[in-house]
Amino acid sequence: NPKSEMSGVIVGLVAEFLNVPREVAPLIDLALGDKAEQFIGRDAQQLDQLLTRRDKPFPGRVSFLPLVPMEPLSEGDETATADRWVTCDHPELLGLPRQLLGNVRIVPDLMTARSMAADPEFVGYRFITRQGELIDTDGTLTVGTHHAEAGILSRKSELRALHAQVTGLENEIAAAESAIANWKQQIDSLDAPIHGLDQEIA
Repeated sequence: NPKSEMSGVIVGLVAEFLNVPREVAPLIDLALGDKAEQFIGRDAQQLDQLLTRRDKPFPGRVSFLPLVPMEPLSEGDETATADRWVTCDHPELLGLPRQLLGNVRIVPDLMTARSMAADPEFVGYRFITRQGELIDTDGTLTVGTHHAEAGILSRKSELRALHAQVTGLENEIAAAESAIANWKQQIDSLDAPIHGLDQEIA
């Protein structure tokens, strides 16, 4: 079955497996670019064989990212590369953040980015400023308004934050309902002796 063979070779979409804090998600989206929408492939040769046997073309362009065995950041590693903010829960993909973002540095401003890009120590690095300016490995500078809400990871982080907010509100509602039930019990317990006194008076 070609479909099950493909699912054995393809792990899934890159963005599906990455978790990013909401505050840096727009910068990580910028750093990843189109890679966020690529499929992760376990075995390039197997993938090639499956694609050559495919009887009809894909309806649009599809990219496959080869999975490179890589160790994730270790505990206490103080590296300044962007993968320090990204986690992956899938046991097979723990090194994916480092593979994708191990050569990306988030820096305060363009002046810092330019200075570091000129330093031989950082050859092969990409730099993203807090304002969203990007200097690529070949020196290309990309600037302009970035619509954070359009990025997959930004949307995913926003949804996670909203889900946590909903859970918090549900807990608050449950606590309020419990308090109301307790107050009602107290009122009922005070009502009983008042009712008894009313009967005695009558």
